[in-house]
Amino acid sequence: MRLMAFFILSAFTLILFLMTLFSSFADEPFLFPVLLLLVILTVFSMQNEFKKQLKEQKIHHSESVSLLILLATVAGALISYLLNIYFGLGAVVAASLVGIVGSSLAKKYSVSIYCGSFVGMISPKVLHDFTHVLMASFIAGILFILSQKVYKGIGGKLGAIAFSSWILLSWLSKVELVKGNKISMMTGLYIFIFSVIGVLLTHILSIRLKKDIVASSSAVSLIAGLVFPVVYPDSGSTIAAATMCASFVGMSSKRIVRHELDALLSGTIMGILFLMSVEHFGGAGGKLGTIAFGSALCLKGIHDLRGKT
Repeated sequence: MRLMAFFILSAFTLILFLMTLFSSFADEPFLFPVLLLLVILTVFSMQNEFKKQLKEQKIHHSESVSLLILLATVAGALISYLLNIYFGLGAVVAASLVGIVGSSLAKKYSVSIYCGSFVGMISPKVLHDFTHVLMASFIAGILFILSQKVYKGIGGKLGAIAFSSWILLSWLSKVELVKGNKISMMTGLYIFIFSVIGVLLTHILSIRLKKDIVASSSAVSLIAGLVFPVVYPDSGSTIAAATMCASFVGMSSKRIVRHELDALLSGTIMGILFLMSVEHFGGAGGKLGTIAFGSALCLKGIHDLRGKT
């Protein structure tokens, strides 16, 4: 079953990246070679993970199947959705609060709760209803359980689970995602800056200072979600989303983001992918995590080529 989870996460991440690659050929052709390289690195990293999964499949590993894990994921999604849509806090602040509360009050299930919170980040612009959120959260919970031994230590995996759930649901139901708006050059510059800062801060908190990984990402994201919309009224929400995305890259294990130079590199990669993928799968919960997931895979691909992992 873990191979099924591997293929689902890999396929939907690759679909987003390939759509980004092809659209860049028309919109920003000078970035096409860069994106092509990033796609190649991602595929290379996925190939290595597939080999690893085939090898480990020969050894019996029991997945931690728990109804509580599933319920924690669903609860995280529903609470995040209520805060996001009904209380009007916005996706970034809502998911961050769920992450902080989860890591404080339910540490054992904080990761699955945080995963669920990304399902609840669905945009109100997306055609959906509460039933769709409930369905997506159950899909995410099942996928979370199946993927526990897959892509271990890769930041953004939780978001990729949520994203895959929404894409699957959009294919099976009347959920309609939207096309994102292009980002201005000045906003793009801020996104690059805070992408690097977001990865660095989360890495320092979780690895250097040994703080809880969910709390580290949530804290960075919450500050961004509260501050940037005030400081940058026109683009603050987008910059906050990019910073949250970066915090997911920073959740990667020390094997992936080994030091501050890796944080700088992965933050730059993430900034490029964030800007270039903005028009695709707009409003889907978990898209930020999927961008982060692919960025971390790119970094791992570089390490794999150098024989460093």
